[in-house]
Amino acid sequence: PSELPPVKGLDAIINSRLRLKHFEVFRQVCELHTIRKAAFATNMTQPAATKLIQELEEMFQVVLFHRNRRGMQLTPHGEALRRHISIVFSDIAHISQEFVMSHKAVEEPSG
Repeated sequence: PSELPPVKGLDAIINSRLRLKHFEVFRQVCELHTIRKAAFATNMTQPAATKLIQELEEMFQVVLFHRNRRGMQLTPHGEALRRHISIVFSDIAHISQEFVMSHKAVEEPSG
C-alpha cells in the first residue's frame, strides 16, 4: 500500500465533515468484520459504508483495516481508533442519561 501523508491537525479534521455515522460504521465493521454486514446493520448501502470508512482513513491519514479474504482486520491505528470511539459513544450515552435525569427533575418538582 502507498504511504499516507502525516496526520492532519485537529482543525482540519473538524472541518472535514466528520459525523458520528463515520464512527458507527467503523464500530460495526470492527464487530462484524465486513463492510457488507456493517452496512446492513447501519441501514445503508455497501458503497456508502465503504465511502465512510475511506473518509475516516483520509481524515486521519492512516490505514484502519487490513482487507483480506477473512474480512477486515484492525491495524494498530484501527485498534487505537476503536478504543477512542468506545469512549466517545460512552460519553454520549452519559450525556443523554444526564439530560433525561435533569428533564425528569424539572418535570417532578420536589415539595
